[in-house]
Amino acid sequence: MTKETVPKLTPGSRYRVMSMMTRDEPLETEGTFKGYSMVGNIDALVIDTTPKGKGKGKETGKEKGKGKGKQAKGGGEEEQLRLIPTQMVIFIEILDQVEEKKEEEEASTSRYYM
Repeated sequence: MTKETVPKLTPGSRYRVMSMMTRDEPLETEGTFKGYSMVGNIDALVIDTTPKGKGKGKETGKEKGKGKGKQAKGGGEEEQLRLIPTQMVIFIEILDQVEEKKEEEEASTSRYYM
């Protein structure tokens, strides 16, 4: 990253997010950023907490002992998504940053009438 580049949360990147869980204890979430969502009228980060490259069915960190994810028909775990309200975020560590995909500008769809 160069000095001119401002870091952005990009889908597919891996982050460690520390957020408020209770007044005395924070919650650490590590996973792949999927995008943004809304919880009521509050913005939230969507993080896939399924372990990267660790066989199916394994749990990590705070997830241990808190129940298993839903089982897919193939026998492996489906992705486990966690929504974190943006107002609860304390800090975000960048673990693996994926380049932002630049979408090609589509032809202008404006119409002019005279």
